[in-house]
Amino acid sequence: MESNPFIRAVADCLEGEIQASGGRFMEAAQSFLKAKEYTRTPSLSLALALMNSEQWVIALEEFTEIREQKAAMLFSFHKPWFMGTWVRALYEAGQFNLKSGNRPEAKQYFRQYLWVMEGADPSLESLREAEIILTGR
Repeated sequence: MESNPFIRAVADCLEGEIQASGGRFMEAAQSFLKAKEYTRTPSLSLALALMNSEQWVIALEEFTEIREQKAAMLFSFHKPWFMGTWVRALYEAGQFNLKSGNRPEAKQYFRQYLWVMEGADPSLESLREAEIILTGR
């Protein structure tokens, strides 16, 4: 078998996906676990295979690891610029959808923007604009 760890991990993941699609979740979990030995990263496929093979404790640990990794990516204290860029992107996506006539989608982005900005200075123009769009005033 291939000695390159990346190729080995990809092969194990592919094998796991094939096994999971055939309903062989225990085998799939084992393949995903082998892949994780190379990647050291949490895997949704692994978490689902563990859950479907009723390995509840390990599945919960994997889901927790996934959640923590995603939270660290979104709210990194080492990269505050990313948080600001992400928040701004919510607002701009709302603007784009509003201008393109997709008002329901725009409202969803503005709701998320307001939720993230809860506690911010209420005099910010972008906050007032988002509130007006959502309330229809």
